[in-house]
Amino acid sequence: METVTFKPALLARRITYHITPSYVARRSSDGIETWRVAYADLTDLGHVSQNIARTRTERLDLFTADGKRSISMNASYRAPDDPQYVAFRSTLDHLAAALHAARPDLSVTLGQRGGGRMMMFVIGVVTVLFAIGFAAVILGQGLSANRVSGVVPPLIAMLAFGGVISWTYRPVKTLASLPTATFAQTMEALAKGSATH
Repeated sequence: METVTFKPALLARRITYHITPSYVARRSSDGIETWRVAYADLTDLGHVSQNIARTRTERLDLFTADGKRSISMNASYRAPDDPQYVAFRSTLDHLAAALHAARPDLSVTLGQRGGGRMMMFVIGVVTVLFAIGFAAVILGQGLSANRVSGVVPPLIAMLAFGGVISWTYRPVKTLASLPTATFAQTMEALAKGSATH
């Protein structure tokens, strides 16, 4: 059994994960088991890694008939040798290896899905529409080219940001997936990389 403890966010309390050959369990900072997922009960796996501005969010989602449990890290960019980041990488490394050994039949879907995906798509579309609407209002005011030129760069930035976000999280996009063997190798390489820096 592997036991790893880390803080999933800067102001969060420590969480401990116990990773065994047949299940993973999460314990709160006061030692109470808050959830347990048996690998035999898994119906799907998902991995999300996204960077927005200076914030990195990464998580592994474990889906069962009872719902979703996640192991995540949400923080500003951390140095590869940050102890919390190293512990998080170690948790994913040990869990990915255990999942591959217990459930080689599963694959890991990469990317945001469900409500989170739709929310990001809507944010992108609203940003694009706001930029277009704001541009139309400015052009309709008959302002001088000198005054309009100061507004153009932020509008272009909004259009670009909204376009990238809405395209990346479009609902019709098919998400890639990895076999658990490949996912385990990737997590092992990332864990080794963070531990050696």
